Amino acid sequence: MGLRGPKPVDVKHLQAEALQWASFLYVVRDGAPGLIEHVKWSRLQLTGSGNLARSGELVEAPILIPVSAASQKLPKRMTAEKGWVVFRPVMPKPAIWEQLKKARTVPQIKGVARGIGRLQACFVSSTPWAQNPAGAFRHCAEGILAAKRLPNYPRTNRPRSDDKRVEFLAKTMAGLTLGLAPITALKRLSHWRWPKDAAERSLKEYVERSKGRF
Repeated sequence: MGLRGPKPVDVKHLQAEALQWASFLYVVRDGAPGLIEHVKWSRLQLTGSGNLARSGELVEAPILIPVSAASQKLPKRMTAEKGWVVFRPVMPKPAIWEQLKKARTVPQIKGVARGIGRLQACFVSSTPWAQNPAGAFRHCAEGILAAKRLPNYPRTNRPRSDDKRVEFLAKTMAGLTLGLAPITALKRLSHWRWPKDAAERSLKEYVERSKGRF
């Protein structure tokens, strides 16, 4: 019989999954900004693969759309005229985030899964069965509850504590979906961090780079 021990861990894979979970949980809690682009499209052309496609060129600098109720109403010209590409902001579900934090039973975790709804489209996973985050929550409910009972689960109400809970649960879910115990994933990712404004910062940098062209 071979020696038993912890399952081998591909840390880079684990980090990649944790990144996706952290990004998703921040969207659940805070939402995500959108983007408006004014594009001039080329004529349809035949590609090397035999498909018809067209390319687009920005006519003016893109506009960042903040996460707010007002952002759901766009100027009429952006919805009536051709050439406008709109990526609407994703509105948050803070009640679902609070429910996840307070969950103490498997049915409560499953309630979180039901409440995620269309936000699932914001999640990407390299693990085929875990590409559906609601399904992953249901499948990993007991593991999530076990992780929340660990002594290093953030329980305080300090300003950064909620961000730490996002990172903790992201590491937990990355581990569980890759077949690792939460404590193993947390140890392997003990120094890993993912800032909550990473996605928004990336969009802002894109907008600023684009402004230099106009």
